[in-house]
Amino acid sequence: MLAVAVSQLELALRESQGPLQRLTDSIVRIDQIARDAGTPQLGRELAVCLEQLQFYDRMTQHLSHLRDFMSNMTVAIESGTRDGHSEADWERMRNRFRERLISDAQRGLLDLIAPAADARAPGCAPQPRHAEPGSIELF
Repeated sequence: MLAVAVSQLELALRESQGPLQRLTDSIVRIDQIARDAGTPQLGRELAVCLEQLQFYDRMTQHLSHLRDFMSNMTVAIESGTRDGHSEADWERMRNRFRERLISDAQRGLLDLIAPAADARAPGCAPQPRHAEPGSIELF
């Protein structure tokens, strides 16, 4: 099932690249037209469009990391059923994935769903589930 999920993520990422490139090219052309015509309002709107494309890029980076992790997990599970894996092996894979996540919110969700081995040990203090009141995360 992990291999199926990986292939679906790969397909979604691949299918989005063509339309995204055409959109980016169009925005660049419109920006040049706006500069040539001296239309600052249109230029500001295009800047907003480009900023929103950065959010799309961030999402595709996250999905790519998930795809790669799931692919690695598929290989690890398949080889683990043959060779066996220690908890330390699984913890190393979890930590590699955690390092590749791109925000504190993503790392916090991983820690909540799949806590590190030392956090599961008896007597260990639980990780906070939410940020402090009034705090925000910037990226």
